[in-house]
Amino acid sequence: MKTCQIATIGINPEWIQIGLFRYPTDLLVLVTTDTYHDEAIQVQKLIRGIDVRIETINKPRNSQYIVACLKNIINSLYEEDYTILINVTSGLAVWQLLFYSTAIILRDKVSKFYIIDKEEKKPHELVLYKPLTKTEKKTILSIQPSGGTLSEITTTFRELVSLETEEIKGSKALLSRYLKKMEKEGLVITKGEGRRKRFSLTEQGMIVREILS
Repeated sequence: MKTCQIATIGINPEWIQIGLFRYPTDLLVLVTTDTYHDEAIQVQKLIRGIDVRIETINKPRNSQYIVACLKNIINSLYEEDYTILINVTSGLAVWQLLFYSTAIILRDKVSKFYIIDKEEKKPHELVLYKPLTKTEKKTILSIQPSGGTLSEITTTFRELVSLETEEIKGSKALLSRYLKKMEKEGLVITKGEGRRKRFSLTEQGMIVREILS
């Protein structure tokens, strides 16, 4: 099967070339805006031996429009029988999050989603999780960046539910089960024992939290 990489054009296009070196591909699709179109042209000229397409998104501040465009690009490539990889290293943070949320929606069509570690210059794959339930979303949002105990997370959870007047009951036992599940999925890590146990989000968990917030 043919392989295609979709890459964002942004602050440092060199990460695209590193991605191509790590994952040989038949087609490179550069997703850009008018602001970075010249950079996309330069990358297109530098790449040898594979086809390069440029997709320009004309409404870079409209999140819904961007996601719709990304869906069209992925669906079109999937219909062309490409195995699809996505490299978002070069893109701005907002675009990275939009690409990630779109890839989650179309996770059955995306083979690999990754960011290049800028120190080791190696790809770091991100897991494309299935859509979260309302309770799972609230649990993620209840964990502060600095982490928290089960009591602290439960208190924040209840405050979020109260603000949105949703009928979700947040008991410690319920949240404890969800936290254990998320730990197995690589979203949460724990330190300590008993009442001193603290729950923190992993790098993957932080990305999911940013998308939800």
